[in-house]
Amino acid sequence: MKKSLLLLIIIMFAACQDCEDDSGSINLLDCNLNTTVSTLAYQNTTSSPVTISFHEITENCLALDYNASGCDGSAWEVELIASEDILEATPPKRNLKFILNNQEVCTAVIQKEMTFDITNLQVANNNSVLLNIDEITEPILYEY
Repeated sequence: MKKSLLLLIIIMFAACQDCEDDSGSINLLDCNLNTTVSTLAYQNTTSSPVTISFHEITENCLALDYNASGCDGSAWEVELIASEDILEATPPKRNLKFILNNQEVCTAVIQKEMTFDITNLQVANNNSVLLNIDEITEPILYEY
């Protein structure tokens, strides 16, 4: 029993070699999806009819809690698409769309959370950018 517990601790430590932040605390945050940066994709999509109830940026990962009608949400596919255009402001701004592909035909309201790696939204020669996501009324400040 002790050997199994020790082995488990060693495996967990080895799997998380880069999980410490500058303060020394462990960060187990894992972004589920990458953010797409494409002006063509941004222009050719329409934001989905969802409600984003919560958002938070931790390091380079944007967490979004959202809800929409469906059966159970297991077939949902989501995407975060950013335009390549950077709007001049202080700090600079980027426009994004949250896309939900929902083929479920049920009336239940389902809430889910998804996390996106937003590293590719950083703007050169800046340490922050405002993210304008269609479904959120106020821009989100992303500092890096």
